[in-house]
Amino acid sequence: GTDMPAQYFLPGKTIVQLEDGTKITSGDTLARLPQETSGTKDITGGLPRVADLFEARRPKEPAILAEASGIISFGKDTKGKRRLVISSLHSNDSYEEMIPKWRQLNVFE
Repeated sequence: GTDMPAQYFLPGKTIVQLEDGTKITSGDTLARLPQETSGTKDITGGLPRVADLFEARRPKEPAILAEASGIISFGKDTKGKRRLVISSLHSNDSYEEMIPKWRQLNVFE
């Protein structure tokens, strides 16, 4: 043994099992790396989604994309649906779509 200090680089989330100033000898455990949780659950959980992609089936809740671009406003709501009105910037044309109220809307400038 030597009295020369040693430096060890440890990965993140390492659990150091020593207290400052503790004397150690050869074979002592300095730190412990926590085991990752079982990856099998993650892999098997994603397989049905992969199968859906390869089967090219229609998704259960497909996204609705606007058929026009312009200024968005909301019209009168009816029977659990929201009236979305898209007014063209270049003409007096407007496009209307009835969207279920539970749908989340994403609008970009």
